[in-house]
Amino acid sequence: MPDRRSRRAAALKSAPSRGTVIAVLIALQVHIMVVAWITIKPRDMTKAPPNVTGFAGATKSAAVGGLPMTTQRVLHRFAVRDDPEGNPIPRARVRSVLDAQEATTDDHGIALLSVRPVAKLLVQVERPGFAMHAAQLENSHVGAERRHTILLKRADVPYSIIDTIFMIRCNHCHGNESASGGVNLSTYERAVRSRFGALPIIRPGTPDSSLLIHALNDTVANPGALKAHVKAVGRFPEFEIETLAEWIREGAKKVVP
Repeated sequence: MPDRRSRRAAALKSAPSRGTVIAVLIALQVHIMVVAWITIKPRDMTKAPPNVTGFAGATKSAAVGGLPMTTQRVLHRFAVRDDPEGNPIPRARVRSVLDAQEATTDDHGIALLSVRPVAKLLVQVERPGFAMHAAQLENSHVGAERRHTILLKRADVPYSIIDTIFMIRCNHCHGNESASGGVNLSTYERAVRSRFGALPIIRPGTPDSSLLIHALNDTVANPGALKAHVKAVGRFPEFEIETLAEWIREGAKKVVP
């Protein structure tokens, strides 16, 4: 009968080596990861879900109000008008703060927001030349439509908004004394004095004669050494161009009376 020591030596000799054990464990882990990736890999969110309950219980793969549908939604119809005349305001921006959705009013001043069924709806309505309107509205159950009329009062565009646009979009090239083309938009005084050759960058009261607006719209007739901004830095959002044009139309003031 082999003694205890010899039996232990035989068992150790027949056991797999440490390298073999490590290799088996690695292979097992890789297998688990592959199976998990195949079974629970993320869905492509750029594609519309096949079955989504939309407005009025209809199944939609497209959007409501131009917004993507990824869950049940409540439709809100906004009629944006000026106060006190009541005329429709086109191209106003209506934003749902909590839902991160936005829409633009059409020629009849109508915009649709398709938002998640949250308890409250916080909206901001903006249009250059009018004061921003913010409101907290009641939401509805899915399948119902709520209608809202928003009245905007006339108001000049404050320079603080213009300065913010310059700071974010322009000052990396036009923010110091050696700015590109001699155009310096770092302060109000420098912005209104800036010229490109004989052309004024900002001509108060006449955005159509202001090189700034022509550059952003890529409509400079004789640019000379001026690069088209659309090709050089990309197109600005249309809402920002309208804001800049309205500020110039109002006289390009620094202080709003």
